[in-house]
Amino acid sequence: MVWSNYAKAWDALAQPVFNSIVVVGVSVVGILVLSALASYAFAILKFPGWRAVYWLVFVLLLIPSFLLLLPLYLQITRLPIKGGYLSIILPTVAAALAFSIVVIKSFFEQIPQDLIDAARVDGAGDLGIFWRIVVPLSRPVLTSVAIIQCVALWNDYLLPQLVLDPAYRTVSVAMVAFTANPGQASAPDYGAIMAGYVVSAVPLVILFAFMMRAYIDGLTSGAGKL
Repeated sequence: MVWSNYAKAWDALAQPVFNSIVVVGVSVVGILVLSALASYAFAILKFPGWRAVYWLVFVLLLIPSFLLLLPLYLQITRLPIKGGYLSIILPTVAAALAFSIVVIKSFFEQIPQDLIDAARVDGAGDLGIFWRIVVPLSRPVLTSVAIIQCVALWNDYLLPQLVLDPAYRTVSVAMVAFTANPGQASAPDYGAIMAGYVVSAVPLVILFAFMMRAYIDGLTSGAGKL
């Protein structure tokens, strides 16, 4: 093992790793909050016309993402957020909501209605029921959705490459540039390139190390429902 290769990789990827952590962290929090609230409305509140609205959300899963890339890019370029963190956070949150809502809603529907009714009898409002009963019981599925979205966003390349300024580029974009010319040399420095892959993968390895059990629990919790 040549530690100088890791030094080269870290010098090139330190800021992009930080950028990816910011983008992924904020995006996943936004996805979980919005999708959990929407899922609560679909699964627990059952407001008038909820089935039609839910099917509209479900239909969004059937639209290939590459068909939306050009109009999404044109829309982002017309907004004052182009080039910064928000230019990638907002569209990724919006794009991930449909899948997250479908998964979380299916889990919310398995929560016993008796618990919800008992909380209402005790005077709890919808916000209290959501935060004190539904969310604690749904930690496995919320963790699974968070990990799935973390991996997808961490490895996303095309949209960040199109909309982010160089100072805000994520690790996937920086890794492609580093692979193409890691040390400004005539021949590729394969040792530094391999070290770069290790550096870029460390955050995901740490994430899985601490959250793997909750991730598996979330995947298996819906087996009976399926």
